Amino acid sequence: MCSRKLTSSNRGQVNMADHAVEVIVSVLVAALLAAYLIPIPIEHLSDVDTSAWTSGAAELWGLLSVMIVLAMFLFFVQVAIRSR
Repeated sequence: MCSRKLTSSNRGQVNMADHAVEVIVSVLVAALLAAYLIPIPIEHLSDVDTSAWTSGAAELWGLLSVMIVLAMFLFFVQVAIRSR
């Protein structure tokens, strides 16, 4: 009778863990860079003189910073979902 020695292989689990760490570190580094760099253009956008603009254009200009932050959030969500 031939006996086979069964060994457990956790190579797949290790690769998944390494990939998860890479994703978490990448997202955190990108989020830190975004948190540092995004307020600079938002500050300059909010300093624009919109007194000669129509009220609708001025209101949309005020919402631009919110749209930028929302776009960055959605970008990070997309990166996290794709990396699974």
